[in-house]
Amino acid sequence: MISVIIPNYNNANYVSDSIESVVNQSFIDWELIVVDDLSTDNSWDVIQTYVRKFDNISSFKNYSNKKGGSVCRNIGLEKSKGSYVLFLDSDDVLSNFCLKNRFEAIDIKENLDFYVNPMATFYNEIGDSNFIWNQFEGNHLIRFLSHNLPWQTMMVLWKKDALINLNGFDVDFCRLQDVELHTRALLFNLKYKINSSFPADCYYRIDEKRFSIDYSSYLENKIDGSIIYIYKFLDLLDNLNKKQMSKYLKGTFFVILSEICLAFVLKKIDENEKNFLIEDFLKKSSTLIYSKKDNLLVSIYLFLNKFKLRIKGVNYLFKMLIIS
Repeated sequence: MISVIIPNYNNANYVSDSIESVVNQSFIDWELIVVDDLSTDNSWDVIQTYVRKFDNISSFKNYSNKKGGSVCRNIGLEKSKGSYVLFLDSDDVLSNFCLKNRFEAIDIKENLDFYVNPMATFYNEIGDSNFIWNQFEGNHLIRFLSHNLPWQTMMVLWKKDALINLNGFDVDFCRLQDVELHTRALLFNLKYKINSSFPADCYYRIDEKRFSIDYSSYLENKIDGSIIYIYKFLDLLDNLNKKQMSKYLKGTFFVILSEICLAFVLKKIDENEKNFLIEDFLKKSSTLIYSKKDNLLVSIYLFLNKFKLRIKGVNYLFKMLIIS
């Protein structure tokens, strides 16, 4: 059986679409576990309409002393009965052949810990975006460390035992929860397979209204999440005698720095907010960015961004220079 786990918080507008996408699967041996993070909208009522209707759908509330999607996912993992697990966010959807697709790719003899499949995107309706997430080339661990992400949460079918051995999601992460989990899985050499030739079998919703209220707070959370991520893996790489790979974490640093600058260029934050966020981020990441070369590159990049210039390839160039 495949256990599908949905964490939910205040997503009453979308959670029914996510649940329906599981209910409509051509593969029949599944269970769905929805874990609600004490929503204040009518999400729970929406979820209960499905729980009452389907025996293989169950729901739980997160009454623990810690909130967040990672906590909810771990609760779902603990409650799950399947041999395999797929995490689905409450605003995303699966194609009706997704679970059948994933199940038929499992090779028991290979004894793999997880499988990765391509993913499509959409805005309001399936088909209104042409982007397919299916670029899997390169060293996947290096790509995660440098925030050049090869895959996302929903793209992975996990062997449940492998997830339990990893202790599930790290609940201390307010952002980059799946990035942390996947980096840790690769760092500890879990065995996996990329089904790159498969069709996209799940859909990630691009919700442009998600950060419209307070983009500065969103960036603050992302800064905090990236700092926790950077220092956690600095320590892990050191402990595992892979310190030579720590330079790639500068890629994660630069991606967050460039996102702050871009938010200012696009007028999502004002200059005072930008300056505060950059100063805070540089202070918190000072252990990572310490060489004269690093500081010079950061200074040049920030100087250029004062003019709100957007030149194609500049961000990529600075990212590669700071990692090298």
